[in-house]
Amino acid sequence: MEKIWPWIEANQYLLLLACSVGCVLLLIVTLLQIKEQKNLKKKIKAYESGSLNDTLENKLTELQQELEKVKTELNEEKRKLLRVMAKEKKALKKVKLMKYNAFETQGGNVSYALALLNEENSGVVINSIHSTDFSFSYAKEVVKGRVNQVLSKEEEQILERAMEERERLSTR
Repeated sequence: MEKIWPWIEANQYLLLLACSVGCVLLLIVTLLQIKEQKNLKKKIKAYESGSLNDTLENKLTELQQELEKVKTELNEEKRKLLRVMAKEKKALKKVKLMKYNAFETQGGNVSYALALLNEENSGVVINSIHSTDFSFSYAKEVVKGRVNQVLSKEEEQILERAMEERERLSTR
């Protein structure tokens, strides 16, 4: 205790300055708290008088109506999306083309087999055979990967390649 008194006497002006700064800071904090308290009292009076209450009630009613409207629109968009997805399954997505030489005496791959299938492997296989003297085209319906007609070797190959496309499309 005896060592503290000489230090206090030597630094009394610094201690007085520190206490003064502390008092000024406390005064500022007190004034800010008084201002905040006045603002809260104004808000409470406005709420109790009903003007703010009516505004809140109206706003909540508006928001509830808007929410119902958004829910209705969302349900409509879901229905539209389901219709699009159902149509999309029937769209031709698997397209494979194979050019080949139908006749050994003729050069060039001018004949072709074309498979056009949807996601369910339904569609058509088109075979076009060309020579220097004639040209024939055949279309054969494919229903879920099955054909009711005899397929040529090229038609079978292109149909298999197109149906393999299913795995690639479904893994995206």
